[in-house]
Amino acid sequence: MGPFVDILKFIEDIRIRKALTDMHKCYKSHVTVFWNAAHYVEEDKAIYSTVKMKDENHKDIDVAVKIIVGDIRSVLELNDKDEDPIHVPERLCKGLWFRMGYTGFVNDPTYHKSKLSKPYKFLIHSVVHALGHRKGGYDESVDYVMNIITCLILNRPYNISQMIFIHMLDNIKGEKFLQYPRFVQMLQDDQIANLPKEEDDELVLHHMDNETLRRLNVYRGQPTEPPSRKKFAAIAKSDYEAPADDKWGHDNSDSGTETEKMSLFEPKRSRWWVKVDDKKKKKRRTPTQTTPKASTPKAAAKRIPKKKKTPTTPHLVDEPSRDEAQHGGDNVVGGDNEIFYKEIEQIIADTDAAEKAQNAEKASGEAGGEKAGGENVETVDETLVEGVVRTDSSETESNIDLTQIAPTTSHNEKRGRKAGPSRKRKKVTMKMLHMFLHLLKR
Repeated sequence: MGPFVDILKFIEDIRIRKALTDMHKCYKSHVTVFWNAAHYVEEDKAIYSTVKMKDENHKDIDVAVKIIVGDIRSVLELNDKDEDPIHVPERLCKGLWFRMGYTGFVNDPTYHKSKLSKPYKFLIHSVVHALGHRKGGYDESVDYVMNIITCLILNRPYNISQMIFIHMLDNIKGEKFLQYPRFVQMLQDDQIANLPKEEDDELVLHHMDNETLRRLNVYRGQPTEPPSRKKFAAIAKSDYEAPADDKWGHDNSDSGTETEKMSLFEPKRSRWWVKVDDKKKKKRRTPTQTTPKASTPKAAAKRIPKKKKTPTTPHLVDEPSRDEAQHGGDNVVGGDNEIFYKEIEQIIADTDAAEKAQNAEKASGEAGGEKAGGENVETVDETLVEGVVRTDSSETESNIDLTQIAPTTSHNEKRGRKAGPSRKRKKVTMKMLHMFLHLLKR
């Protein structure tokens, strides 16, 4: 108990003493029925629920329970007021944490009690277990826990009753669990005197004991124990007056290194901290009457005639404009262009040769279907002369839709087989190659 003695006197005097130390017995059936039936009525600002009881004939009946913020305040003897704040400046909380000797970084996403000396570690452990709304994470000092500790040490007002009530509302709206079982049982017992209680229905709660103190006395994963800071503020003086302007210490107080560590502070969004608006509001200037200055006529600026744009003919995406061809200094024939033309010509020649061979093979294999020296109607292909653009439709070269040769898979095929390019598509492809070659050679 030695390291924790200094903080015990403070815990005995603070206004959350009953909430921390009252070892009220809880009963699982009553707490479970309460949360299962709990609902909030906005008009009354109250939580309504029921508890099970026996009537005179030993039949089960439901007894109504109504809880408002004032009930929490009176039952737990928290001595706060409706007008007390529930938000505290983040900078104030973290500055006080460093004054307590916190060894973490100022912008840590979560502050841990294990980074404080034993007396403050014990205080935070007590508050987290008694007033925390969560089922786990007991090493973390969340924002509202930091608010409570800050306001208790600096003797600042804080509406703890409202904070508990808001967390109870969150539990109703979310996935319900047996939150605040001790407080719920205390509130039920305050309203219903003869609430039946069975010994085998008792909900076992683990209160603080010597084993808890032994665990708090150990620092795992840290080379050394955080340095101990001497008592200050309300811990050292019960009638301590809180500093003004949201400071964590008076100007003449013995301050440590918290000012230096807080120089890197960056605010973050939080539900329980004061909202900080970093945007500076622009000051409105009051309009003043001024004597208008006489304007001196200025000489008119000379208008520079705009250069007339040379009309250009439409060209393909990959085709250079005529201006670029004139000023670029690149000849149509020669260099990479000549190689490119030869490749296209070779592709066209190979395709034509393959097509003629296919037609000849087809023609020789058919008997009686054609006249001597004639051509099969199905295998007639138009001979494309290199350098001449032709088309089978009324479309001009600027109206050709490239999507006509894009699809390679038939959407009507049940088995999803790829349909090979038709003869008409092959013709269009060849015409496009001839056109492209013709345009490049112009």
